[in-house]
Amino acid sequence: MAHFLIFALQCLFPLFESGAADYVGVSIVNTDTQVREYTVSATNPTGTGTQTGRVTLNAGAQRAFLLNEVVAGAPASGWIRIDSGANACTGYLTTGNSDSLAGTDSDSVGSTSLLLPHVSVNTGFMELAHTDTQIAIVNAGTTPATVSLFLAQVVQGGPLNPPAQLVVPANGSRMARISELFAASLPNNNVGGKTYTGYVRLSSDVPVSAWQRIDTPLSRSMLRAARVPSSLSRAVIPHFATGGELGYQSVVNIVNLASTENVVELQAITGQHAIIGETARITLRPGERRRNTVDELFRIVIPAIFPPPIVSGYISIRQTTASQTGPPVFATVEINVSNNLGNSASTLYPMVDASATNWILPFASSSPSYFSGYAIVNANELLTVQNDVQVDVVNSAGDLISRSTYSLSPGSRQTGLIPSGLASGYVRITSSMPIYVAASIGTTNLNALDSIPAIPR
Repeated sequence: MAHFLIFALQCLFPLFESGAADYVGVSIVNTDTQVREYTVSATNPTGTGTQTGRVTLNAGAQRAFLLNEVVAGAPASGWIRIDSGANACTGYLTTGNSDSLAGTDSDSVGSTSLLLPHVSVNTGFMELAHTDTQIAIVNAGTTPATVSLFLAQVVQGGPLNPPAQLVVPANGSRMARISELFAASLPNNNVGGKTYTGYVRLSSDVPVSAWQRIDTPLSRSMLRAARVPSSLSRAVIPHFATGGELGYQSVVNIVNLASTENVVELQAITGQHAIIGETARITLRPGERRRNTVDELFRIVIPAIFPPPIVSGYISIRQTTASQTGPPVFATVEINVSNNLGNSASTLYPMVDASATNWILPFASSSPSYFSGYAIVNANELLTVQNDVQVDVVNSAGDLISRSTYSLSPGSRQTGLIPSGLASGYVRITSSMPIYVAASIGTTNLNALDSIPAIPR
């Protein structure tokens, strides 16, 4: 019983296969009012070998570290478990190198039904357009897991693709590439490889956790598999950007997992609650996926000038189907930075389907060459009162570095950057009424860009 009380919470992360030049970094925030000890364990894929280390954090403190600084002899692939008596999983894992950056939040409970909302494959002799998606499945349980993976139909209305099946050992993990896992189902691209853009559903006989990572020669993006909510009236993607001298492009990806038709209404909205372009009303057949750039979806006209203006805002998603017998839609947005060599940076944001009045961004840095920023959307459209929001930037010792306050009118949005000079820390965001939050980190030359998970508390 004493051990259970000490380690009341487990936070799980994947260890994807990486190159020799790659690093694995972890940030942990202690949001409790007392000192907490965190046991960091790295386990190989078979579940038979585990290396551990410990981190102690004062109340309100944060620590960012390379995995091999805390866990000596950590395996090159597998999974990470962080045990503590803390009241929440407020951690962040990043992998990267000099050219790319990708990060994700943790999972703690697992699920028997998961969604990888956007996977992409373009292999063969594709040079800088080469793309593949790795998946990582973690089984923190005591019995093996049999996981079936279902690929969306390659041709809408065509035959269903046979599922792939993976057995994940107890206390173990499995890694796979979509191009190899579904090699027999994916169409050829006439350059010696496979091509596919879609989604993958996972079904397991015991709860598992899963993540995806999309890799290109110049960028990578990571996303935790989604547990699709049982119902959805409204969701928000708090940030998108398109245009600009650096070539931003935002792509909206919507998946209908229901066995019935779904009608979805989407709007692109500025920070002042003005609609950008046109309202998009989309009818999705059972299992259908729709993927469009923000410009295409909302018919946004970008003036033909150089540099083109940056159009930025948030996306409101409403499910208008009156009677729904299956799960709702799920949406993501992918923000790319492009140059004449291809995508130099890419990040994936999931939709936020639940608002809250208290959020944690588990990592922030504004040291030379890096920036961190956030976007906040006021969830209340009916009430006429202002929503008072407070943003606290805290350093790794738990000291308050800066505080910003905003008064947001219904449906409006506020963005901000972390003040320069913060080597490592985190952000607390509180509000008088529920809000939606998203955050990013990247290099100032935008060779690397990644989302920071916004964790409701």
